[in-house]
Amino acid sequence: MGNSGDAEQDAFWLAIDSMLFQIDGSKPPLAVRLLKFDRALAPAQRALLERWTGGVPHGFFEVTRVEHDHGTLRSLDSGVTYPEVHSLLGEWESGALVRGDVLWARLLPCGDAWLPSTPLAGFPEDLRADVRRVAAMLPEGRS
Repeated sequence: MGNSGDAEQDAFWLAIDSMLFQIDGSKPPLAVRLLKFDRALAPAQRALLERWTGGVPHGFFEVTRVEHDHGTLRSLDSGVTYPEVHSLLGEWESGALVRGDVLWARLLPCGDAWLPSTPLAGFPEDLRADVRRVAAMLPEGRS
């Protein structure tokens, strides 16, 4: 997530991500509850959801490479590179992302590739330095 230019759309995707994966303190996130209570999940679905709820990378990333159908992201927190991040929107985020963009994402493992939990949008270029500064101030593992 960054700033797609559509505040309503950004809020929608952030709400979906929050409901599925973030803990509000009193209840586990929806994805964890689904694993616990939905006995009808097929084994492959259960295995994938277990991977998605088991501590996936999330935080601030820099776009280091852009291909037609995927890109490469580098964590600003750990420096770990995720070489095959696919899009939720078809072509890699409809050409809106370029090398050097900074964004926030939660990356879900899908085989050997990664899928963001929300559409990716970079922060405006004039805010990149501020975003990097904030990411550097966060405790390790919290960006």
